[in-house]
Amino acid sequence: MGAGWRRARPAFDSAAFWDARYARSAAPFEWYVPAPPHALLRALGAHARGARCLDVGCGTSALGEALEARGFDVEYVDFSAEAISQCVARRPDAAARFHVADVRALPFADGRFACAVDKGCLDALAFGEAGSVGAAHALAPALAELARVLRPRGHFLSLSTDPPELRADALRAAAATARAPRWAVRWVELDAGEHDAGEAGGGCGAVEGGGGSGDGSSGYFLYALTRRDDS
Repeated sequence: MGAGWRRARPAFDSAAFWDARYARSAAPFEWYVPAPPHALLRALGAHARGARCLDVGCGTSALGEALEARGFDVEYVDFSAEAISQCVARRPDAAARFHVADVRALPFADGRFACAVDKGCLDALAFGEAGSVGAAHALAPALAELARVLRPRGHFLSLSTDPPELRADALRAAAATARAPRWAVRWVELDAGEHDAGEAGGGCGAVEGGGGSGDGSSGYFLYALTRRDDS
């Protein structure tokens, strides 16, 4: 996404915008990639079967369902009532798992989740902000809430189109300004082949920071944040 495209688009931090967007179609919609990337599954591999996971800004994606199939106990939040209504209609037996809520004001107790995942939610919150400073300001409330509901050393995995020179700096700055524990931030650029689901394995350390993936890059980045206990 170029800077000009970003300026031409509407603000995405409004529930009304997304209600209208999802009301146009009841078909499930996948942002960015259609299946959990290998890197995300590897990063989640450190968690035991049955670990509680929060799907942040779930929309109508099947990401959380794919994680449920791998043994995670997933709960879902989105501030679009329309998106949540469609999810409940599709899965009435799991209605209690779906919550109309803003990631900046989550309705959960402290330390409820072992991990959280996001496919584009932070991108929507930071959309149109000027550089990493503006993005940090936009993301700080969400990171504070995620740190609150995650257990110590819990993981937050965020899939984004923003490259590290924008997003990694913004995440570090947002964490520094938030009234919350600090985050350790790592990242990896997904390979083009990451569009296919893979097997989970390894720990969150499988997501390393500092390097792209060369000619096979997909244009998507996975940011792995670990809540630190030393703050």
